[in-house]
Amino acid sequence: MLSNTAHHTSGEGIMHLHSLKHCGPHPRNLAKSPVVAAMVGAAMLLSGCGGSASAGASSRTFTTIDENQSINVNAPINPYNQVANMFTGYNKEQLAWSKYSISDPTAYAPNIATSWNLSADGHTVTVHINPKAAWSNGAAVTSDDVKASLALSIANGTSAMTAKTAGATTISVTQNTDAQASTFLSNVLTTIVVPSSFWNAKIPKNFWNEVSLETSATATEAQKKQASADIAAFGKKMTSLGPKKDISCGPFSLTRVNPSEAILAKNPNFFDSSRIAPTQVVLKSYNSNQQIWTYLKSGQLDVAPYTATSASMLKSILAVHGNSTVEGVSFVSAALAFNQNVKPFDNVWVRRGVAYAINRATATKIGESTSGTASDTTTGMVSKVNDLYLKGAHLNDYAYSPSKAAECFSKAGLKKVDGIWRTTDGKPLTVNIQVANGFSDWVAAGKSITSDLTAVGVSSQLNTSADYATYLSDLAQGKFPVAFWLAALGPDAYNAYQRVYGTSNGWTASGSGAVHSAAGKNGNWMASPEHEQYDGSSIDPGELAATLQTTTGATKSDTVRKLAGLTNDQLPIFQIWDYKNLQFVNTSRFSNFPKNDSWLLHNQPGVWMQYGYITKK
Repeated sequence: MLSNTAHHTSGEGIMHLHSLKHCGPHPRNLAKSPVVAAMVGAAMLLSGCGGSASAGASSRTFTTIDENQSINVNAPINPYNQVANMFTGYNKEQLAWSKYSISDPTAYAPNIATSWNLSADGHTVTVHINPKAAWSNGAAVTSDDVKASLALSIANGTSAMTAKTAGATTISVTQNTDAQASTFLSNVLTTIVVPSSFWNAKIPKNFWNEVSLETSATATEAQKKQASADIAAFGKKMTSLGPKKDISCGPFSLTRVNPSEAILAKNPNFFDSSRIAPTQVVLKSYNSNQQIWTYLKSGQLDVAPYTATSASMLKSILAVHGNSTVEGVSFVSAALAFNQNVKPFDNVWVRRGVAYAINRATATKIGESTSGTASDTTTGMVSKVNDLYLKGAHLNDYAYSPSKAAECFSKAGLKKVDGIWRTTDGKPLTVNIQVANGFSDWVAAGKSITSDLTAVGVSSQLNTSADYATYLSDLAQGKFPVAFWLAALGPDAYNAYQRVYGTSNGWTASGSGAVHSAAGKNGNWMASPEHEQYDGSSIDPGELAATLQTTTGATKSDTVRKLAGLTNDQLPIFQIWDYKNLQFVNTSRFSNFPKNDSWLLHNQPGVWMQYGYITKK
């Protein structure tokens, strides 16, 4: 699979991206499909506009792949539609770009926002907008645009905030909760900036009143419920809207789309246009790792995101003139996720037995030999983040041990008859592994895992979904007892544990806590118990994970250690390997790419350009 932060051509809506914004529905929109947003037929000027722009393109054309965003000729120009033809760092801009710091989750680099000031109590941030920022139609980016952008973000599920403009280039944003949310600043700075010239007419006139009412101390519960419903209704409606022509404040604007690629032209009004070397960007469509390999071996791509490759394929790619690699840390782990709504996977001893039966080193060598490191243990976080929080913690590493697997299966009440482990009703213990077709690392590792399980007397085979969209849809519907799953979406522990104890496992963020849904309801396909016994007490893991958005210092560390210990003990997931953020660059047409371990490697190449990288050779 493509891999890395989610990286890959695989990876849950984000394909192994390195960027992390999220996999799955936003809390407010759980009623919506986690896979497909409404498609519109507003055939923008984009659809059906002829053939490829890359054939015979000039050396000022930059060609790459956006692993985070699908290309669809019928999609609206709307950053909150899951198939929108908007691409981060190119024609989709945030107020600021995350530096993905493990030690400081508030570390951001300026962009449309040149600076920001957080109040002493942490409840209000004042954002100063770059006075040179402009839309592709020549209009200035103003505080009114940012306010409209915040409205869309809130309707899409971000925590409620109040926004007040203070002149054309200043806006103050206050969180509507008593608790100080550690994610508040990030929620504001990662706001995608949209043009108010289009959106103000679409946002309900009473929207901000509804946002205030939703958390008002004086409102009745009925009023709050109605306000939440109204905001959610707008959130559902607005995903299908968008201007007919791209109005971008990024370095590029969309000119046309066909099934094979999206084509963007340089925005001469971008505030730092002189830094942008390409005059055109071509984003190639793809449906498998193999297709990306083909692009790389033919020298078509100036940059390619992390893509799972075997050692021989990597050698073949690097043999092409100009191709090389750049790498950094990834905050993503490949894991198996258990559906505890399916017996016997509700039995922790079965899950532990499966863990001991898997040789992670072998699975990693076969599936991710070039850009994976076998996980040291399972905590819900990658090893580099474990090092920050878990020094001295006593965790089970689940080192490969068929004998310990047998002990666990016996404790689960299984019996081995004629070399086959059987459940209490006499049926063979079956542990099939589900992957998506085209994700080469998952497929290869899955075969290794099924072989390990078969060797200890467990019936096991690899099952592949026809395509990634089908895989995600079926996964959300709880159709797979055991499936590959991206975990540890950091670098912040809050993000990592929302992956394990968030919407996919039944918990929806609510204020500074969480509300639990029963197995099979509101996107809960992992079905862990609402309460777990751990270290002598009963824990609500989703509620505890939600508190990470409001805790800091020693309290946060204690919470992380407790969640890591619980995850290690109960194994709602089992981590196989940590990814490396290995990306490909080609120096035939452009030079000056970010160096190894640069924070920019977690962002798209369009962001690299904004900081002076990718210059014409």
